[in-house]
Amino acid sequence: MFQSVSASRAFPRRIVAQLCCGLLLLTMSGCAMLRPELQPPQATLVAVELTELGVRQQRFRLVIDLDNPNTIALPVNALAYSVVLDGAPFADGRTEGSFRVPAGGRERVRLSVSTDLLRSLEQLQGLLVAGRRDVGYELDGRVWLDMPMRPSLRFSDRGSIDIDF
Repeated sequence: MFQSVSASRAFPRRIVAQLCCGLLLLTMSGCAMLRPELQPPQATLVAVELTELGVRQQRFRLVIDLDNPNTIALPVNALAYSVVLDGAPFADGRTEGSFRVPAGGRERVRLSVSTDLLRSLEQLQGLLVAGRRDVGYELDGRVWLDMPMRPSLRFSDRGSIDIDF
């Protein structure tokens, strides 16, 4: 029998729409395969340096090495960090400002932090009086990348560091 004109036109349109959807999915999956999965940087707390000792606050410089295990450079937009010294919270914060960690390379990051006397007096006093130089640390953080459609990458490290106040 006879098919209506609109029914005969709908069939090819449906096939074209399905082909377009299939082609789009194929293209998107191909792009995903071209985008390698990124490994988080490996971080190491290298130094904790006392830069200013005041009555109300102290200033320290934290030096962190970020090693990039990836085959592409990591363009970092921001870095958040948290440092625990000798089992007690010491410093945390977030930096803005971009830097690059080269592919398979290392970038040394220097962070200025302030602590207030009340929060750190007991911790600093214990370290100074005991004359301890080797102190356990925990470093946790996250880097945000200047790369579209990439999640932030978390890093963490534990170890001991020689501190000379």
